[in-house]
Amino acid sequence: MLARIEECLESWKRPPLYAAVFGSMARATAGTTGDIDLLLVKDDDVPDELWDAQLAKLADDISKWTGNDARPVTCSASDLARRRGEPLFAEVLADGLTVCGQRSWLQRQIGQA
Repeated sequence: MLARIEECLESWKRPPLYAAVFGSMARATAGTTGDIDLLLVKDDDVPDELWDAQLAKLADDISKWTGNDARPVTCSASDLARRRGEPLFAEVLADGLTVCGQRSWLQRQIGQA
């Protein structure tokens, strides 16, 4: 599944700066009906319409591949500094499985490098 997500993200016209699967799926504790949580960080200049269309297709593809619902969480690169203390980012850094970009980039953006 991770390879398929990576391949899908690579095909985007404007791929995320960083993306990771996190939560129970990343920790391998999800049941067969568990959601697939994703964090995707978009560049600030990506048009919302394009981003939303790409994201909707990814969520649909993940559901078709796995039978599980995808639960994407997105933020822009400029939002990262403001949101750096949110538990979401600590969880992604602790357990997340990177599918696009570099974990070290995310760490630098939220001041954890």
